[in-house]
Amino acid sequence: MPQPTILNLDEFRVSRSVVIGGRERILKNMTVEQFLQAGDIERKLEEAGSERAQIPILVDVIAGHLEDTPREEILGLDLGQLLVLLAFIRGIDPAEPPPGRRQPGEPRAGKRGSRRAR
Repeated sequence: MPQPTILNLDEFRVSRSVVIGGRERILKNMTVEQFLQAGDIERKLEEAGSERAQIPILVDVIAGHLEDTPREEILGLDLGQLLVLLAFIRGIDPAEPPPGRRQPGEPRAGKRGSRRAR
């Protein structure tokens, strides 16, 4: 089979959106530049220390990914929504449990009947 002579990268663009306050917002795909800057953002978050000091940094990250969304609307989200939105931006499905976390009713992994020494 012959190789194509044209590669249309636009065909590989994934479109995602988020609904905030009943209004759909387009979520911009992460650019190579933003990917490279992610390390700087992680460093800023570590340097910020407290969660309270980290929030403005996270709001800036979100604002950079959502089209036509004022910072005030992002600041109006509750903390749970903020964290879910950050996960979604990073490509994590918020409906999926984090790795290593059990669903209710799911059996525990590991040996049964083991006891600690007293």
